[in-house]
Amino acid sequence: MSSGMEFRRLVWEVLCDTSGKFRKDILREKFAKLNIPAFEKRFISEMVHGITRRKQTLEHIARQYSKALPKDIWVLNALWMGLYQMLFMQSVPAYAIIDTTVELLKERKKHKESGYVNAILRRVQRESHGVENQKQSDDILPIDLHRSIQFQTKVFPNPEKKLCEYWSIVYSYPLWIVNRWYERWGKEDCQRILEAGNSVAPVFLRVRKNFSEIEKAFTSQGIEFSVQGNFLQLLHPGRIEALPLYQEGYWTVIGPSAASFVEAMNPKPGMKILDMCAAPGSKSAYIADLLENSGTIIAVDISAERIQSLEENKIRLKIDCLQPVIMDASCLPKEYTESFDQVLLDAPCSNSAVLAKRGEARWRLNSQNIQELCHLQKKLLLSAARAVKKGGTLVYCTCSLEPEENQAVIQNFLEENQEFVCEEKKQIFPLPPELDGGSFFKLSRKNQEGA
Repeated sequence: MSSGMEFRRLVWEVLCDTSGKFRKDILREKFAKLNIPAFEKRFISEMVHGITRRKQTLEHIARQYSKALPKDIWVLNALWMGLYQMLFMQSVPAYAIIDTTVELLKERKKHKESGYVNAILRRVQRESHGVENQKQSDDILPIDLHRSIQFQTKVFPNPEKKLCEYWSIVYSYPLWIVNRWYERWGKEDCQRILEAGNSVAPVFLRVRKNFSEIEKAFTSQGIEFSVQGNFLQLLHPGRIEALPLYQEGYWTVIGPSAASFVEAMNPKPGMKILDMCAAPGSKSAYIADLLENSGTIIAVDISAERIQSLEENKIRLKIDCLQPVIMDASCLPKEYTESFDQVLLDAPCSNSAVLAKRGEARWRLNSQNIQELCHLQKKLLLSAARAVKKGGTLVYCTCSLEPEENQAVIQNFLEENQEFVCEEKKQIFPLPPELDGGSFFKLSRKNQEGA
């Protein structure tokens, strides 16, 4: 069996996994067990995450060529694999896509179903072709900024009459998200965010020491990167732990947006800081560096498994001031009351500002989920506030664009806790080059009542 078949088989297994785990975690487990070259890892990752993001587009197109879709998860995902490669991956010839997809199904004794999938793929191949980017139309599927697929028939809603429905299908987002973003930001910004959410999320490394040595080590191993200020952007990220100088703690994984939230805290050496919901610890590590490893960071997380990653980072990065603690941050102990100079709450959220990195998040979201998250966020914020000293700082941030999780949470909090004032706030849209966004609020607690 060719290596190409083996890698597609792996993609198929990940897509059909019913364990409930995030697909990025399933992939990480698979990659840790198998010796797969970096190029093939990129191919596998692109297929898994691309199909996850583009599920709605693929399903809509398939329904144009089939009266009913199969209920068998293996057949359905084989169809998605074939369609995704044919429409979104130019590197693979159509005949090879069809042949390998059919062969996979036959391996599982799904001979009848292989004929069904073969027929749909061949019809899509005949009735579509690549074109340079065209204006939006009911026969056009935009692929990226430079390329589109044109179909022979009207496959999509008419964008002149039903623009949000068209975007929902061709960019593959739930319609309710497209509607709310369009109403909030208008046509141009909404479309830019939708496009960016389907891009491959880059990986950024924050350099902690000896920039030139890292550049030399990466270059010697053929690792492609670009320099972005104090960060390196990996152009083709592989297994992070296998990169040069990882064990020596020369760098940590964090993007410029998330790092800017820490910088806005302006932590000083000797401070006592509480990092709530801290795992995996990239912000804690940056705080420790800004403290010059002098002071105390209590890094709290409810998950024992995630706390383990904090413990490992503490050792690898040689951070003495970091104290990971397994704890429910919504119920901090009494001894934490008014005992911290700064508190950072990176709250659990909808992840709507990091959809390029977390492709499944868009399909797990609904308005009820957001309300449940808001309830938790308010509870955590009150807990965080109790831990801040008078004259201290409380930073609230999320990876969300939704006002219910950001402005509304803060407004409600400030109305009920008037000893706090908002000193700084910002929202970062998830646009190139980083593709990560989020919202940030820096609150200060008055030294005394009315002061």
